[in-house]
Amino acid sequence: MNNFFKDLKSAWQDWQKVLSHLGTSIKALQSSLKELEATLSAVNAFQNEIQKKQAKLAFKNKAPLARIAEAKTRIETELAKYQRK
Repeated sequence: MNNFFKDLKSAWQDWQKVLSHLGTSIKALQSSLKELEATLSAVNAFQNEIQKKQAKLAFKNKAPLARIAEAKTRIETELAKYQRK
């Protein structure tokens, strides 16, 4: 019976060590998760900045293209007038 209690005590101590290691691992995982969340947040902010810059460039490029399209239409209209004559 005495060996049973020693074995039970030893098993309980081993179980406490396992739980302690699990607790440490969980804390490390939580820390890693926080770091990943911070990295993801930074990546999202960077991506938002890129999208803003792309939108600005698209807007800047749209104006000259629209003017070119208008000029092309005017030229085609004038050419059509002269070709009919």
